[in-house]
Amino acid sequence: MIIFNLEIAIGALLLAMIYHWLVGRSKKRRIAFISFFAFTLTVLSLSALNAPGNLNNGYVDLEIKFLASKDQPKLEDAKAFLSENFILINNAFDKQLLTAAGPGRGLSAVEAVTNRKSVRRFLEWCKININDIDFIICDIGFDDRDTSINHFLPFFDDFGRKGKLIVSDNEQPHSIARILPAKARGLTTAENSDGRFNAQTLISSGEASLAYLVYQKMDTVKRHGREYLGIFQEIKNNSRKQWCLNTFPPVLYINDGIARLADKDTLQELSPGLTVRKNGNYYSLNNLDLNELTGLLKVRRSQGKKNILLLGTFEGTDDLHHTIFGDLHGSAIILNMIYNLHTGGHAIGIRLLIIQLLGFFLLGYLIIFGCLIGYDKKERKRLSEFTEREKRAYRIFTGWQLTLSRRSLQMWMIIIDFILEYIFLIVLVFIVWLAYETCHVLLNIIGLTTGLLLFRSFFISFLKLKKIKS
Repeated sequence: MIIFNLEIAIGALLLAMIYHWLVGRSKKRRIAFISFFAFTLTVLSLSALNAPGNLNNGYVDLEIKFLASKDQPKLEDAKAFLSENFILINNAFDKQLLTAAGPGRGLSAVEAVTNRKSVRRFLEWCKININDIDFIICDIGFDDRDTSINHFLPFFDDFGRKGKLIVSDNEQPHSIARILPAKARGLTTAENSDGRFNAQTLISSGEASLAYLVYQKMDTVKRHGREYLGIFQEIKNNSRKQWCLNTFPPVLYINDGIARLADKDTLQELSPGLTVRKNGNYYSLNNLDLNELTGLLKVRRSQGKKNILLLGTFEGTDDLHHTIFGDLHGSAIILNMIYNLHTGGHAIGIRLLIIQLLGFFLLGYLIIFGCLIGYDKKERKRLSEFTEREKRAYRIFTGWQLTLSRRSLQMWMIIIDFILEYIFLIVLVFIVWLAYETCHVLLNIIGLTTGLLLFRSFFISFLKLKKIKS
């Protein structure tokens, strides 16, 4: 749980110690420390605090759901993105029983697998129409010990060499993806915490995830340089470079229902005897009309749409994962990852950095200023640490210039102290909201709140310690 995290506590303690060891009463060093504080918080909020293990909390769920639920334009854009780029082939209801591959499973062990005849028929059709297909995503796990897939290998090899195929790689030792070239396989092993999908690493041990490979092909993206602190560079559209997060929490706009939304009944007659769904891009493998699909490819080409075929599961209980947004199938999660990458959900833009650096600088200033004036009501010696403007603000806030009774002055002091010492929480909420609204980047507000409250507590403890010594 993120409510108490030892790493966050140690980091907060170190920052408080650095301030009291190195800053002292110097105004310039205080400003330098707050700048360092803002930089540190910016890096941690983008990397460590967004690690999958730090997102498995009910309060984080509420934050992400609240932000996403208010983003109706993004949801509509996700639907349009799905319609304009993908044709979905659902394999959920086209199964057959085969003897389980691999030693130790027994001669009688059987498993339900995607119908091999249907897959071969689909691949043969793909080969005939390969010029009208951008590329094929195969999100089905195949075991290389299964002899029933031998007929698929020539197709996989041919499509892979032409850059027309990406097969999901679950990193199992006998996955068929392991014998394909790197550009034809993409990792799908999710970053889980307590059995729930929270995020996915884009590059792991030099291998790209399936979603990142698709994004690279769609948006003409190349990875540039090495990863450092969970951040790497990429070049988009052969022009500009941008810093990116290697692991980030995506907003899952596209659920299984939205993916199936494109299964429409509106028909359009292309020629006598040949009709296609006018806007449809969702088909079932078990009753796939290849003539209709051929016509659809040509219609989409004429409309300027892409023909990326995704063969995967969108219904049933297979390949089902727990997520913040409910249970989703793996293929739907992949589509969401691709969309988040396409819209820059992993990118660290200049606007995001400005929001974070300025926002966290203000947070640091409010915490330190609030703590210092909060513990100098009787001993005003530390006023020398403040600038003239800070002194004037201090005198106004503490009621020095107000003609109030003793009791009224005490109540005034309590209210002002509370506002000054905790106003940073309101500022934090605003920073998180602004980062999402402006850049569609999710920041872990619970992790940040925990770290800031711990830093404030340690900061006050050091102040008390100094008073005791003096």
